[in-house]
Amino acid sequence: FERMNEVANLVDQGLTGRYAKGEKLHGRKAEGLRTELPFLYNHTVATNSPREVFRDCKMQEMANVANVEIIFEGRADLVMAYSDDAGNGYLQVVDMKTTGCLYGFNSDSPELGTALQQFSGDLHDIYPSNPAEREIIDKYKYQLTLYSTALEAIESEKPIEERRTVLPPAILIAASGRTVEMSPEQYEQTKEKLADQLLWIGQ
Repeated sequence: FERMNEVANLVDQGLTGRYAKGEKLHGRKAEGLRTELPFLYNHTVATNSPREVFRDCKMQEMANVANVEIIFEGRADLVMAYSDDAGNGYLQVVDMKTTGCLYGFNSDSPELGTALQQFSGDLHDIYPSNPAEREIIDKYKYQLTLYSTALEAIESEKPIEERRTVLPPAILIAASGRTVEMSPEQYEQTKEKLADQLLWIGQ
């Protein structure tokens, strides 16, 4: 209970906590948030190639598969809705990770605690500041990108004037309260790699 209370306080002091209080940072102000956002994402892979099967000990062409639909269903921990001074709307997937909050966690001296307790620079910077933060982003980049791609698909179904831009996803690191996000370049590269992997699965 004490550790959960401490982690909650860290999150409250961090970037996501300050957004939730209505503060404006990095040119964004939170307009709302949704926890445990459910999604159902259908990814279609075009194949356009005949599929042969064995029947009566002979190879026969049974069908010509035009495409394969890969379906993902899940829940995103948190989706933040922002706006900027120009009135543009944004959405961002934020996934909370409690890595580094148990064994080795140092309440009194974070600099002597787990790797994710230790960071350099400003608590509210949006990009990773050390190898541990970069590693956790890299570890979960496909999960984050899948959630964000699903969110982009949801937004694309709305009228143009109601759509929000989906920002690169972020991880809320509970051990420090930091919220760090993927760079636009990393996000686009991961989307391309994810699409390649889904194409391979479908084929």
